[in-house]
Amino acid sequence: MKNKKYLIVGVDPGITTGLCAIDLNGKLVKTYSSKKMGIEKIISWMESVGIPIVIACDVKVPPFIVKKLSMLLKAKLVHPPYDLKVGEKQKMTSGLPTKDDHQRDSCAAALFAFKKYNSLFRRVDVYIDEIGKPEKGDEIKKKLILGGAKSIKDAAKEKVEKINLQRKKRSRYIEKESLTTSMKKEIDSLKKLLEKSKERIVFLENENKKLKKKLSLKKSNSEMKSLAEKRKSVIKTLEEKILLLKVEISKLKKINSFVENECRVIKARDCYIVRKVKNLSDDEISKIENAFGDALLVEELTLPSKRTLGFLKRNRISVILFRRGKKLKDILLSKGFTIVDEKDVNIKSKEGVHFVDKEDIDSAIKKGVLIERVIKEYKSKRH
Repeated sequence: MKNKKYLIVGVDPGITTGLCAIDLNGKLVKTYSSKKMGIEKIISWMESVGIPIVIACDVKVPPFIVKKLSMLLKAKLVHPPYDLKVGEKQKMTSGLPTKDDHQRDSCAAALFAFKKYNSLFRRVDVYIDEIGKPEKGDEIKKKLILGGAKSIKDAAKEKVEKINLQRKKRSRYIEKESLTTSMKKEIDSLKKLLEKSKERIVFLENENKKLKKKLSLKKSNSEMKSLAEKRKSVIKTLEEKILLLKVEISKLKKINSFVENECRVIKARDCYIVRKVKNLSDDEISKIENAFGDALLVEELTLPSKRTLGFLKRNRISVILFRRGKKLKDILLSKGFTIVDEKDVNIKSKEGVHFVDKEDIDSAIKKGVLIERVIKEYKSKRH
């Protein structure tokens, strides 16, 4: 990331998403447009080009996805006080190699944001020329944009800090949020099916009433009696289906609510969500759902199978807390896991979600290393 530039990125979301990255000198770095780009793909594109510190759009009210990108990337959100007109955008972007309207609109957004900061950027350029440190220009501009310094001089005095985009945290947040989105879609789909089933029942019940009236006039008509019985059977089947749908919707709502709670915890804290299991057997691990990037709390450490190891790696589960089975700690450490005794950390709970702060895990690891060092030194002295 050291050689990558700080960027102002214009975003034009929609069925086709347009992206435009310019540097802090106003030069075009790259443009792109593609259909069906989710947040993860957009972020991946941005980070492949540079380090986005400003996210911009071309409308007065920023779209939801633009706001979310700004939040996840910890970038400044910039938007115009009115919706930029087509003619205005064409004039702003004339001469730029844009392939479609989406790229043009995203470039207009990026250039609008650059224009907003251009006066400040010029003052920074003058200052770095005076002090003879042109290499500090972008770093100073970045700090001033993101509020890391109150003045140009303060920004220049401070040490160059490494930008932390918290990729793991963000990917976990996106993974869980995409899960809540898919669940909401499934719930909506089931609700529509439920409504159709109810409408079908009402229709059949009305038809039955009509048949009963006719039957009262023609009791000998066995064909109509048979038809009425068949419709009763269909109604009963539909009622059973409705009951199952209601149960499924209720179950999905509970899961969705829990995942949303997890998202809120991950967003607010630098932590691991904690999943409880009895051991590391295939049966126990197969019960875990939606555990991307989480930590496990194991009642008793056991040796995992290749299948379990594959599952843990695919889901980026690298932290294992344990209550018993310390003898297997070194073996699991050799397989690349972080193994910590539950007693050495503080597992917290909020809205039914159990979690442990990463700071706690780091402290426990340091404590374990220190204890091992003391024991080794003590043993060496005795010998």
